[in-house]
Amino acid sequence: MIKDWWYAIKVCRKYKITWNPFCKIDRGTYHWYGIVWMTDSPTISTNPFDKHFKEIFFHEVGHHVAKRIGYEKKCKEYFNSVPKKEQITMQGHPYHLLLDEEAFASRFARKALKGCMDSSYLVKCFQTYTSRGYKTPYVDSIKLTDQVSRLIRRIEK
Repeated sequence: MIKDWWYAIKVCRKYKITWNPFCKIDRGTYHWYGIVWMTDSPTISTNPFDKHFKEIFFHEVGHHVAKRIGYEKKCKEYFNSVPKKEQITMQGHPYHLLLDEEAFASRFARKALKGCMDSSYLVKCFQTYTSRGYKTPYVDSIKLTDQVSRLIRRIEK
C-alpha cells in the first residue's frame, strides 16, 4: 500500500496535481481549480484505503488529461450549436460529452495500469452515468444505447 501512495505522489508531481487522500472511501473527485489546502492547482481526492484505489485514482487523472486536451472547448461548441430547450446537461456539462469524457478517463486508467486492474469495476462506475439519459424526453434512446454500448466496449478493450 505504501508503494501505491508513493506512485500516486509521483504521478501527481508529473501532472502538477494536488492529491487529497482524506476523503470518503469508494469515491474519487477531480477539481480543475484546487479547493483543498488553498491551492490553485488541480486537485484529485481519492482514498488510498479503498480496494479499487488505483482504478479510481487513474480515472481521476484521466479527467485531468481530458481537460488539458480540450474537453472544455467541445462543451462550449455544443452549447452554441444546440437550441437551449434541447440541451441535456449533467453536472453542468453536455450529457453525451460527459459520457465520452467518463469513458476516456476509464480508458486512461486501464491503459495506465496496463491491465493490472478490474475493468469491470470501471464499467460499473461508468454505468452510473447512463440512467439520466433514459429519463430525459429529448434523448433518442436508440442512439444513446448505441453510444453507451460503444463506450463500454472501448473501456473493456
